Amino acid sequence: MLHAGAPHALLGIANFEAKREAGRDDPYFDLPLEIAQTQAGMLTLTKEYCVEDGTLMMFGDTVKPLAGRSGAEHAQLQRDFTRIEILDYLTGQEDRHGLNFIVELGDDGAAVGVKGIDNDVAFGTKDVDPVGMPSFIDEAAAKSIASHDRAEVFALLSQHLKPAEVEKAVGRFDALKAEIVSGALVPVPDAAWGAEMWAKANGAKGSQNYLRTKMKGSFGFD
Repeated sequence: MLHAGAPHALLGIANFEAKREAGRDDPYFDLPLEIAQTQAGMLTLTKEYCVEDGTLMMFGDTVKPLAGRSGAEHAQLQRDFTRIEILDYLTGQEDRHGLNFIVELGDDGAAVGVKGIDNDVAFGTKDVDPVGMPSFIDEAAAKSIASHDRAEVFALLSQHLKPAEVEKAVGRFDALKAEIVSGALVPVPDAAWGAEMWAKANGAKGSQNYLRTKMKGSFGFD
């Protein structure tokens, strides 16, 4: 079984909920899958819900439209979407469409966090890169990734994945770490999240970062 705790305990990225068990094979990715019953729609998660088995969809509250809210005012949400993008790159995620997020709402109805759900189509053996190298990374995640080496990641993933899957995942880790260490991927300072980051992420024409394509495109933040 592979829980979210394996990747994010090492890399410092926590916006990930998944469960993977033997039982059903995906013929394309050669993955053992657990298929959960899901409810369609942009689901939100309120604070009173908890997750024990990693399947967030079953805890979804009612569908609450987020369109029209200002993305510039949600610094933590920006950071969360970016961290999911990083994790999706590292895990080779193939299924991160707009319905595979749950936004957490506070008691006042404000959006306070987001999690990526339905993560079973990941860690494949194919040469696919649907997400691409992330455009942004926060300082804490960058520091955590840079502090680890491929041997640690290899040892961790080898406990759960097939050798060919491990090889592909470690290759993505190496590439991301190289971008960070070389300075090609510059960490975003804490003070820059918010209005500055929102303008930058949505200003570059054709950019595929998650703030533009998911937070704005899928959820409708202005």
